[in-house]
Amino acid sequence: MTTEYLTSKEDYLLFRSQFAAAHNHQYAKPHLEPSDEWLSSTDEFSEGTGFHRVNGWMTATHYILLNIVRGKQPKHGFTPITNSRKLEGVPNKWNGFNCGYNTLIRLSKIAKIVAENKTPAQKWQQDELNDFLKPFMTNNEDLFEKYVNILAKLQLDE
Repeated sequence: MTTEYLTSKEDYLLFRSQFAAAHNHQYAKPHLEPSDEWLSSTDEFSEGTGFHRVNGWMTATHYILLNIVRGKQPKHGFTPITNSRKLEGVPNKWNGFNCGYNTLIRLSKIAKIVAENKTPAQKWQQDELNDFLKPFMTNNEDLFEKYVNILAKLQLDE
């Protein structure tokens, strides 16, 4: 299968396999990592006995990109929030999708700067792009340019 973003079957299969590997990776979902803690009961510092929650690296933005690259509607697989309690703190029922889509627009603009090399990307822009692409780079570091080009080609409505 080919799309306007992936022109050969090999590129498409590579993208899908890298996405599947990122999705199934142990860091894709939120998890607990060991951390140091202050024990108030004994008034001592303890190394490595506590835990803190780390957010997973796969976000709504990654799944929106997958939908677009596969030629599907960006909202494919997303559902609106229907629980009234959960709606209290968000602007609308599509908040998760909207945040991810807006992030993808920003990343696409950064990727265009990087791909065209007209002006060097600022450090925060390069860091944001690297953080987004990190899940796909676990097995193959030379895919960075290919994914930047995919992001740069995106035609997203603002």
